[in-house]
Amino acid sequence: MGTWSTEILGNDESMDLYSVFERMYFKKTVLEQIKKEIREKFLLFDKNGIPILIDNSNNWLAYTQICWECSCLDEINFITTEQIVNEQIDLNDYEDEGRTKRMQVLQSFLKQIKKKAKKKTIPKRFELIPNIKEGDCIAFKYENDLYGGAICLDIRYGREDYPINSYLLAITRIQQKTKPTIHDFLD
Repeated sequence: MGTWSTEILGNDESMDLYSVFERMYFKKTVLEQIKKEIREKFLLFDKNGIPILIDNSNNWLAYTQICWECSCLDEINFITTEQIVNEQIDLNDYEDEGRTKRMQVLQSFLKQIKKKAKKKTIPKRFELIPNIKEGDCIAFKYENDLYGGAICLDIRYGREDYPINSYLLAITRIQQKTKPTIHDFLD
């Protein structure tokens, strides 16, 4: 695990959980479904439904943080976070100065989650889909004011986890003063 600060999201573990939750939230997955999957994936509870806190406090704090930001904080989040702070469960991960700073961060966090959060906004997603098909010829102008050309050889459509399309273009040897025509590409 990499720790780089005393902040709630100041380590690899907490950022992993936070990022997974956030990605699902931005895809507009139902909040209860997100919470269920996160609790299972990051082992927040044991088989008897009791919160696992020892060696898992970073995950619990990140879970509480993102639930608070998404306005889906429930009582178990608050009780568990309060227990982590009051029992100083995760302070052993820090050296002297870090312990003091971490405790201040945790106490401040506890006060913060008592207040109602402004619900995290889901950014608008859009895909820029150029109107290019395989076999299309594309003319462009170089910096030296000569025209060049490219041909679209293949389009690789994005996946759900990486929704960006990629285009395989072949640059031609065309370099001329006028915009190339289809005959220039064929030559």
